[in-house]
Amino acid sequence: ARVLWMKVDDPLDAAAVHGGGGIFGLLCAGIFSSPHLISEVYTDGADYTSGKQFGIQLLGVVVIIAWSGINTLLIFFI
Repeated sequence: ARVLWMKVDDPLDAAAVHGGGGIFGLLCAGIFSSPHLISEVYTDGADYTSGKQFGIQLLGVVVIIAWSGINTLLIFFI
């Protein structure tokens, strides 16, 4: 209903599907991470727990949404 109210021309709901899937995929990296897998990736000796990794992934989601929103506003309104 919000898409119709905003008059977004997206008949296949591609933005919602790809945006939702992308956010879910980013957060799953934090949800399903284990200390063993994190230590395989981050070899700098830092202590990345599953909760901290989820926070990093969530921050990534926020940054991507802000970046995309700001650039969209700049493109369409300037």
